[in-house]
Amino acid sequence: AAAEGSLLSTTIRNADNNEPVVGASLLVLRAGVTVDSVDMNRLGDSVIASGQANADGEVHLRQPVPVPGTYGVIVIAPGYRTLASDGALTLKADTPAFFDPWGDIHIKVE
Repeated sequence: AAAEGSLLSTTIRNADNNEPVVGASLLVLRAGVTVDSVDMNRLGDSVIASGQANADGEVHLRQPVPVPGTYGVIVIAPGYRTLASDGALTLKADTPAFFDPWGDIHIKVE
């Protein structure tokens, strides 16, 4: 991986119909930050990388995520249940510079 980390991408889909979820946000938390401790009004203090789903549900994070490391992840979309998990992302030292760690992420309608 590049010295600064790995640029991640994935696709966010509706769990019921597999359609892309346009505008969904994917947030990778800084190492050591738990999903329960995140202040949604001060995301800059907690988030190391983020991205928003395009028309095809694809998210390409704008910032590289340092490797190696383990990180919490939050997926937010209007009308959908928030998906949040500590330790949802583990990157090893040999993680490629461009990587999709999840394949599709499926979220449920509220």
